Amino acid sequence: MDILTAAQQPVPAIFYPDFFFIRNNGRNEKVIIEDIQYIMASKNYTKIVMKDKTHLAMVSLKQYEELLPPSIFVRIQRGCIVSLKWVESFDQHFVYGPGQQLPIGDMYRGALVGSVKILTYQAQRTFFE
Repeated sequence: MDILTAAQQPVPAIFYPDFFFIRNNGRNEKVIIEDIQYIMASKNYTKIVMKDKTHLAMVSLKQYEELLPPSIFVRIQRGCIVSLKWVESFDQHFVYGPGQQLPIGDMYRGALVGSVKILTYQAQRTFFE
C-alpha cells in the first residue's frame, strides 16, 4: 500500500449550507442562500435583501463571509456583500442589479474582477503572421 505524502493528500471539500436561520422578532427565520441578492451593513445591523423580502439582523458581515460560498458572494465595499447571481453588470464604480446600483469600494474592485471570468475580444492571428 502506498503512503501519500502531505502534498499528495486530497484536500477536503468545504461545505457551504443551502440555508441558515436568523433571529427576527422572537422567531428563527429561514434564509435560503440562493435567494440572497445582497447584504448591506448599517450601524449595528445588517440588511439581507432577498428576492421577495428583507431581513434585519445583528450579524456582522464577517460572519456572513465565513458562511457564504465565495464562488457566489463577493464583498464590493466595506459594508456590502453581493451575490454574483444577482449582478447584471458592473463597471469601475458600480455593480448593477435589477433596478439597483451599489457602489464598489476602491479596495474591493480587484476582488470583484478576480471572482468572475471576463471574456474580451482578441484578434485572430493568421497562419502567415
